Amino acid sequence: MTDGSPMVALAAQGSLRRVHKESHQVIDLVSMFAPVTQWSARIECPDAVPEMTRKAFKTAQSERPGAVFLAVPEDIEAGGSRRRGDGLGGC
Repeated sequence: MTDGSPMVALAAQGSLRRVHKESHQVIDLVSMFAPVTQWSARIECPDAVPEMTRKAFKTAQSERPGAVFLAVPEDIEAGGSRRRGDGLGGC
């Protein structure tokens, strides 16, 4: 399907608060890209950004190089790292 070139595709998405509301046009890009990528995911927690970004690049450059997709919701991109103070992190 691919020529074995590593590729990381990042896409901005609407806010996590709007994911399941029918009043907004939100496309499930993670499901759309899953069949044609090695790994496809959406960041759902600001604290997960570094780990998921590392995983995306590591997977794309693995033994079998290929495409990876990572969706970044606008509230995660704008929010930075937030801790709730309950020991559960910012998720």
